[in-house]
Amino acid sequence: MCSDRVKIPFSEVAPKLPTIDIDGMRVAYEEAGTGLPIVFIPGLVGTKEWFQYQFTGLGGSYRVISYELRPAQNAAAHNVDVLAEDLARLLSALKIDSAVIAGHSFGAMVAQRFAALHRPRTRALVLMSAFPRLPDVPAHILLEWLCPGPVELETPFRSLLSRLFRFKPPPVPEDVDGSEWLAARSAKLAQGTLDTRIRLVQQFDSVLWLSRIEAPTLILVGAKDCAPLQSCAQELYDLIQDTALEVIEDCEHFCFYSRHDVVNDAIDDFLTERLRSL
Repeated sequence: MCSDRVKIPFSEVAPKLPTIDIDGMRVAYEEAGTGLPIVFIPGLVGTKEWFQYQFTGLGGSYRVISYELRPAQNAAAHNVDVLAEDLARLLSALKIDSAVIAGHSFGAMVAQRFAALHRPRTRALVLMSAFPRLPDVPAHILLEWLCPGPVELETPFRSLLSRLFRFKPPPVPEDVDGSEWLAARSAKLAQGTLDTRIRLVQQFDSVLWLSRIEAPTLILVGAKDCAPLQSCAQELYDLIQDTALEVIEDCEHFCFYSRHDVVNDAIDDFLTERLRSL
């Protein structure tokens, strides 16, 4: 079980703000550990820091990687395929032929598309709080479902500074936990990027091509997530060929954080069972 391995403090295993060039864009990423690579893709307003417990809980047995999704600099050309190709380029830049692809929420959209487009490079798929499509609801409802709190938009001045300098995120007070911690570690997005990501969520429908996914797939959903997301987990289970579904008790949309111990064990057990030869 994953809980039996040595836990490594996140501050000791995660490098300080490395970046890599992807299609002319400097993308921040972090990695720790050795072994089978697992790439974690953050959600709608997520950052690589959201997966601190995956670094500490899985970094002793796997090569754990997370990265920042690109902003929507050209909304008309920004789509899920572009984000999936970013991931392919990241793997190539890190000299990784194939990996376990783990996406949360919006990041699970990217993970699904990558697994469909790059089947040989997808050893296994982990979909957390994922959906093949969502009901037609207003943007503010989607934000309530997919975000840990109010979204803080990036100001033009801060955007300029971000392009000129790389900042280490400010420390979060020790007494802040749960959704408040995630909210404090959320990406500060420009309004255009947030609007574009919401549009991609509203347009996303993977039902017609999910059968192209061949990798063994673990679907994780919180027992207290909203009803549409729970229904979506069952739909993914029914549509993807080789799947396992686990409902994580006592958590909502952010199970990878609030029940990280259970989620890490579930991922470790699934990979051990399905990929014994690794």
